[in-house]
Order: sequence, then structure tokens, then C-alpha cells
Amino acid sequence: MRTGIEKKQILGILTDMINNLEVADANLHETLTGIRSDMCIAQTERLENIEIVLDGLEKNLSAYKYSNAPLITDTKGLKLELGF
Repeated sequence: MRTGIEKKQILGILTDMINNLEVADANLHETLTGIRSDMCIAQTERLENIEIVLDGLEKNLSAYKYSNAPLITDTKGLKLELGF
């Protein structure tokens, strides 16, 4: 008779390991799916906030452009007359 572990015991141990690995894989997949979903939602919110900020900056820029624009661009032919 041989001493040591029999084939059935080795197969049982390997089967348990495979089952544990499958459970761990399923749990990991579920966790990563949740994390990806949360990251996607967070990124979407950041992009929406950036869009709001950019819209505000564009409005300020356009208001600044028009407020500093000279009212009369051609002053070569302009003559002022004073009358009382």
C-alpha cells in the first residue's frame, strides 16, 4: 500500500478549488460592473458640470467682446460740429 493522498482526494480538492475560483470570478465581475457603472455616472456628472461652466464662460466672453467693441470703427471721415 502506498502512503499519501489518493486520486479521489486530489480530484475532490481540485474540484473545490475550481468551485471557489468560479465564485470568486463571479463576485469580481459583479463588483467591477458596479464600479464601472459608478465611474460612468460620475464622469457624466463631471462633463455636465464642465458644460455649464463653459456655457457661462462663453456668455461672459461674448458680453465682454460686445461691450469693449468700438461704436465707431471708421473715424477718418468723421467731423464734429458744435452748434449753439
